[in-house]
Amino acid sequence: MSRDRQGARLLGLGALACAACCAGPILGLVATIGIGVLAAWVGLVALVLAVPLGTLVHRRRRCTPPTLVRLEAPARR
Repeated sequence: MSRDRQGARLLGLGALACAACCAGPILGLVATIGIGVLAAWVGLVALVLAVPLGTLVHRRRRCTPPTLVRLEAPARR
């Protein structure tokens, strides 16, 4: 086996060991970023849906005419 081929094999083995060791933290970082983006997206969608729905409900409640309620004075015993 030539020295060049042995050096390439050693370099490949080192790269494989590096990838095996660093894969967990890198995947954890990518997953954390993905979860953060997903949470922001869900929050934004909820906000976009809640604001028009809230204004619609508020307008409907505000537009209903007030009703009169008769209150009688309490009777003494």
